[in-house]
Amino acid sequence: MLSGVLSRVDGANVGEYDILIGSLNNSNYTIDFTPATFTITQKAITVTANTGTKVYGEIDPEFTYSVDGLVGSDVLAGALSREIGKNVGEYDILIGTLANANYDITF
Repeated sequence: MLSGVLSRVDGANVGEYDILIGSLNNSNYTIDFTPATFTITQKAITVTANTGTKVYGEIDPEFTYSVDGLVGSDVLAGALSREIGKNVGEYDILIGTLANANYDITF
């Protein structure tokens, strides 16, 4: 019987990490260890844009959003954008550059 545990390369972000022999051992055996890979995949989250308005001729406000599903103190980088146009009317708010490599964002 072997004692101990396997380990893996440290890391919490999306990616592949080597599984290592760790403390697995038995003094009666020479262990031929074949490594493997541990994969962390993106977490699905939902971002919802808040509605916004501006007066013709003024600069766009900062577009705000709510997000459901972020882990701990994680944040999204970047900003929302909107369809191009300057005349009075409705314009879709877009995901823009909003991103975090650890998340699969539904907008």
